[in-house]
Amino acid sequence: ERRKRYGLKVRVEQAFNVKMTTYDDAASRQGVFGFARKKPLGAYAMDDCQWADALLMKAIESIRTQDPPRQQKDNWTSPLDNTPGFYSKLEKVFWQIEMPVQRILMEMELQGCLIDWEWLVEVQRKLQQDKLKIIDDIQQCAGWVPNLRSTKQVSDFLYGKKEDGGLELPTDGLDYNEDLDQYTTRDKVIAHFGKKVPVVKMLLDYRSLEVIDRSFCKKLIEIAREEGRCYSHFRQTGTVIGRLSSADPINLMNQPRDKNLVRKSFCSHLPVDPDPERAELDFFDADYGQVELRMASHLAVERNMIEVYTSGGVCTCDRFVHYYECKDEFKKKCKWEGLLKPGEPDVLLMPDGSAVKLCPQCKSKVAAQDRCRHVDLHQRTSEDVQVKRNPLAKNLNFGLLYRMGAPKFVTYADLYDDDGQPRIAYAEELVFKWHDAYPGIAEWHERVIAKLIEDGFVAYTLTNRRRRLDIEWKINEYRAGTQAIQFKVSGSCQDIIKLAMIEIYRARERKIANSPPAESRLWKRLRFMIQVHDELVFEGPRAIRTEICELIKRCMEGVAPTLRVPLVANVKVGRNWDETH
Repeated sequence: ERRKRYGLKVRVEQAFNVKMTTYDDAASRQGVFGFARKKPLGAYAMDDCQWADALLMKAIESIRTQDPPRQQKDNWTSPLDNTPGFYSKLEKVFWQIEMPVQRILMEMELQGCLIDWEWLVEVQRKLQQDKLKIIDDIQQCAGWVPNLRSTKQVSDFLYGKKEDGGLELPTDGLDYNEDLDQYTTRDKVIAHFGKKVPVVKMLLDYRSLEVIDRSFCKKLIEIAREEGRCYSHFRQTGTVIGRLSSADPINLMNQPRDKNLVRKSFCSHLPVDPDPERAELDFFDADYGQVELRMASHLAVERNMIEVYTSGGVCTCDRFVHYYECKDEFKKKCKWEGLLKPGEPDVLLMPDGSAVKLCPQCKSKVAAQDRCRHVDLHQRTSEDVQVKRNPLAKNLNFGLLYRMGAPKFVTYADLYDDDGQPRIAYAEELVFKWHDAYPGIAEWHERVIAKLIEDGFVAYTLTNRRRRLDIEWKINEYRAGTQAIQFKVSGSCQDIIKLAMIEIYRARERKIANSPPAESRLWKRLRFMIQVHDELVFEGPRAIRTEICELIKRCMEGVAPTLRVPLVANVKVGRNWDETH
């Protein structure tokens, strides 16, 4: 997992000390007498096949060295052996997860995704206007505008003395780069200054718009104008935890969430689509609900967390939480919550004494849903730790799960006072309350560290995927321990999403093979499009929308029946990625 380059020619040279013929070298020898050349294209292709096979056998040998074959409970057999029930668990991950997934990734890469580039052109025009306005506002407030793409100039602008044109922001506790002679200007670090210094807020807004414009809009418009679709490349070896990554032309895993402008451009059909068949397609977005927290509760056997996810909506406490969500799409969307005790009427008492279901902000009709605190981990955290349900409860659950300390949590959760000073004492209080509410997590952290040392600094996921952390341990023991914890949780979650992809793929193929001809043709049009962390996006015909949703949900929720908590998958349908997200 530490290798940075996985190209065939690079690996062959590393493993066998052989330099393979390049495509350009082989192609340059073609011509009238190409058949007489030493390595024409045909021989070059066979050269690839030969060394790919040799590299596979060497890789399997390496796998079996790391995890020697031994007698197992089931009767799975490696494709390279004929002895059932006697195999390497690490090799089983290779054959049962990574190899089947590569077929799905090939489908995703060949299918691509339709891009509404005309809409993106309008978005880009608006972004340019907004960026120019921000630059004018900075000029008026500060008297000058640095090169906002230069970290050095931005650092001098933020932390420099006022007589030199700087804002003279405090630098206590900030990272300083001696080689570049500058303090950090990362968004997460300077975000709290934006509450009190308007220019910092303008700078952050400009950066957000710049990322959308240059890294996504510009690239997608150029691609879509030529081909109509975006064909991203998905990699299985891009991360150390087994998570998929994407690149070329854009990184779908890191696309900006600001106003979901990028998501809105990925669509199943255009507003005015000349292709009538394409107009019958929809997007299907499926994602797991709080899958990492569910995985952590299983691994840590944390009773309070398990109670949240296994109660199934049955009330086990004396308080209900009544959620209202505004459904008026033409007005400002807002969420609020009110506490109701059992037996009270399902109404909201307005200031004038009337009892109606109206959103207190925009006065429109709302939909309501009763929940017990034991079916919502964020709600339980908000009550036990006495913080707002969103976003602070969510920050606590995900931050402290990975051993985040109070100083770092201040930055992570943006806990600064009006003067821009970090609220360390308050963060320490929240950390203590959270671990008091979920005591099993800290105990599990200790067990993971002890097991990491016992296993020779190798961490494992539920499926026995491995990650070596011996070098990381020598550099920083605490950081290596945290990486082991994250690998066990996130790596196991990625194994589950990959197994879900495989199960959906196989279920679709069974539908194609066993359905009547007309229905089989519809199932053939259900295609994998995008995978982002715990989210899957498909393109499929609207005619079998209900059947597709049921198939995806059933496969995703049933892929890990041995977990102590159930998996919950949500499937949404729409014309573009934003509508389904």
